[in-house]
Amino acid sequence: MPLASYIAKSGIASRRSAQMLIRSGQISVNGNVTTDLSTRITVGHDSVLFNKSPLIIQKKRYFLLHKPKGYICTVNDKYASKLIYELVDSEVNERLFSIGRLDKDSEGLLLLTNDGELSNKLTHPKYQIPKVYVVIILGVINKKELYSLKKGIIEGGELLKANSVNVVSTAKGRSTLKISVSEGKKREIRRMCSYFGYPVKQLRRISFGPLILGEFKPGLFRELTVGELAKLQQSVCPN
Repeated sequence: MPLASYIAKSGIASRRSAQMLIRSGQISVNGNVTTDLSTRITVGHDSVLFNKSPLIIQKKRYFLLHKPKGYICTVNDKYASKLIYELVDSEVNERLFSIGRLDKDSEGLLLLTNDGELSNKLTHPKYQIPKVYVVIILGVINKKELYSLKKGIIEGGELLKANSVNVVSTAKGRSTLKISVSEGKKREIRRMCSYFGYPVKQLRRISFGPLILGEFKPGLFRELTVGELAKLQQSVCPN
């Protein structure tokens, strides 16, 4: 098995991130540090360590979390007071990571897994997995601005483009929008809205590919059903 695949299957990183770990010299095989991406190992025979800790292939697990506002997705922020992993059932022993992120002030559907290969596919631009958000902004957006969001805008040197944008309602100087995007660029929705001068007051992800948040309450956490997982895998392996 390719070393990067083994690392991904151990649950600590996606395959792409696993390659970065190898290049940076953080992986050793049978006691020797390797930076060669072509390295292959024999499962059950070779010893693989990450920063001197053994890596073992874990059972793949898949969970849906309704992330509440105020929680951080990364495990590397030593100043964070609330981490999403605090919401995970203590009986889940696998090391999970989120597929994509929601910033501290956002809420909604978040996928947690230890399946690095699936994570890599779901976040790769090739597959164009749609994510849908309900967004409340200060101001009343006009048709020209809606058209621009669908056509694409350049912000911070990046092209930001919505698959679709619909006005759900307007009231008291606020607009509620439903926005679908596929790229998953950092703070993409907030940047789109601020480009036209509309501060975001609330942002909630309501779907990720075939998965729907529905009435699932903030802070709750559950394993994906067999049907949900099958649809999710089908979205990146259509044939």
